[in-house]
Amino acid sequence: GDVYKRQEYGDLTLTCMRLLTLVALLPLLAVAASDAQCGDSTFRVLPSVPDALHGTQSLVRAHLASCNPESSSGTVTVHLAAGTHRITRPLVLTSEDTHPSLRVVYQGEGEAAGFADPPSSIVSGGMNVPSWRVHPTNPKLVVSAAPVPRSRLFFVDGERIHRTAASPAEAGLSAATAIATDNGILTNSSLPLTWLHPETVELVFDSYDYPISRCRVTGVEPSGTGQWLVRVVQPCWSFGRANAAIGLPTSVENTGGFRASGQFWFDPAGKLVHYPTDAAALLSNASVGTVAVSEGLVFAHGVRNVEWRRISFEYSGYNGPSGPQGYLERYGGTNKRTCPTPDEPEYDWLECFSPAEGSTAACSGNCSLYMVPAAFELRASSNATVTDCAFLRLGSWGVSMGEGTSDSAIARSHLRDISGGGIYLANINETSTTDPTKQLRNVAVTDNIIEWVGVEYMGAGGVTMFSAVNTSIQYNWIRYTAYSAVSMPWPAYQGSAFNRDNTLRSNDVDHAVWYGRDGGSLHTLSDNPGTLIVGNYFHDQTRGDHMTYIDNLSSDLTIQDHVVDNPPANGAQYWLYFQQCCDPKNRTDCYNCGTNNHASHCFVRGSPPSPFDYSLHNNSVTDITYVKEGQDFPAAAQAIIDKAGPRREQVGEVPDSAAADAYMHSYVTTEIMNHGGEAIISLYLNKGF
Repeated sequence: GDVYKRQEYGDLTLTCMRLLTLVALLPLLAVAASDAQCGDSTFRVLPSVPDALHGTQSLVRAHLASCNPESSSGTVTVHLAAGTHRITRPLVLTSEDTHPSLRVVYQGEGEAAGFADPPSSIVSGGMNVPSWRVHPTNPKLVVSAAPVPRSRLFFVDGERIHRTAASPAEAGLSAATAIATDNGILTNSSLPLTWLHPETVELVFDSYDYPISRCRVTGVEPSGTGQWLVRVVQPCWSFGRANAAIGLPTSVENTGGFRASGQFWFDPAGKLVHYPTDAAALLSNASVGTVAVSEGLVFAHGVRNVEWRRISFEYSGYNGPSGPQGYLERYGGTNKRTCPTPDEPEYDWLECFSPAEGSTAACSGNCSLYMVPAAFELRASSNATVTDCAFLRLGSWGVSMGEGTSDSAIARSHLRDISGGGIYLANINETSTTDPTKQLRNVAVTDNIIEWVGVEYMGAGGVTMFSAVNTSIQYNWIRYTAYSAVSMPWPAYQGSAFNRDNTLRSNDVDHAVWYGRDGGSLHTLSDNPGTLIVGNYFHDQTRGDHMTYIDNLSSDLTIQDHVVDNPPANGAQYWLYFQQCCDPKNRTDCYNCGTNNHASHCFVRGSPPSPFDYSLHNNSVTDITYVKEGQDFPAAAQAIIDKAGPRREQVGEVPDSAAADAYMHSYVTTEIMNHGGEAIISLYLNKGF
């Protein structure tokens, strides 16, 4: 029935709401478990009370437990009314939230499919800040009471705001004044003494390739005459120096020093300080500031026959990089950490795993790889689908599916403005398991828009497939990814027991690798027999080594009906590259070379023929049409281009992204410069923004 009615419950406090939830539960609890013959039913959730979704969960569980599996059939709908449903902690779903004979659907307002009518039912992990006032000592700044003790993310009117940032010289940590030591950084500059709350300052270590690491400062203390030690949190510092090549930072964040508008600083004493571009609008309350609070939005484990429709998931946080382990990146959001882990119960998904279950690529000894969490996680689940949803303004990754999830899909959904990457399939600790119940199978990522991802953790890409069987990535528009648009699979040294019969079909990929280097529009590693790469359109790649990058040990791939246009301008770029397979210098040293890769019926513009012998190791490249710059593609190539990306019959018209692109472009440009990426910015700006 109607669990929450606006006229009765809209103004009640959360405490009263919980009491009413308990009262509403009592009749259901009186029903003997599994006695009822259940059909279609609806639970309605209004957005007026924070965490009302959690209260509704108890009612739905009690209802499902009362339904006889033998005599029940139909759909249980949890209907989220239009508006913002705020949560302060993730909604955790388990087998108790599903039923063997009933399908459970979390349904937002409306029935329209595709992108023309965005979801109006929003699940938000954010909290709006109270009204602003002018800073008492600096009229350029505004200040508000912070709604939570800490957060890395702040938005104004939905637009992401930069944390305060300084160059190493501005922070007194350049090579001219500082050296790395066992406990931190020793400097003869007094600039670190000016940091407000140094225990919140974060050091960024950027390789300008794809690994970007972060460690938090714990304090600044005297260390001899005219010297100060910037002490860095452990084990991040020592472990990172040994395993992630960190030393002096490339940038310093959250110092509290404002050098330009469009920055904020989170004061752990309880204030959020912002240097706005338009103080008048902010002070008049015409602008809304939002802080990401909940670390994750939905964690579903062991669910089946569940669907999420027309819901926008927004404003999730991720404070892991501020913890003792920091953020020590290995590849694409996969991090290194010490093992066994310290007692961090809020990050229990980061537990170490047996090397027999997962790859330990470049991580040995007291080292374990882990993948950062996603805002929406689906694990050990089956027949679960996400359709016509949105994932916006998120602090880690967008969506993950793994731990044996099967027969599931994410379709017709929009992912944008995400700190990490868009979607990852399986996980690093599933790349060597031979247990079929732990392998990702029969999953589809189809007809989605995935754009502007990796905006904070710039080693992250669009879609990462760690390992999978019979899984497809198809008809997506993947654009503006900090690193590779698609990685499948990763890492190397996997066999057909873990990867096979996958498909990358008819994806429109543009402006990939706007920050990293050793990647491409597609980056593959390891064996993947029976896998088909067909009908894709790769164009306008910003940076990166190659566009179709068939990297170490990639084998048994079929590439066909493939169009590549306008490769990046940096370095020796090739539209197709088989790593260590074709360079004559490596004919006798091809231990990482893949075999049995075959490319045919491909169209290439703006890239010269690769000067390699592709026939080495039983690889082949045939029927390739090279088109000069300025000339049109032939009709066969244009047909492939027209078919790539979300299917109009599935999604309707794709929305105009010009306004969102302008804002994100401005944000990313500043973020690159904050990282000291002057050498990268010209390549970034060169690709038609």
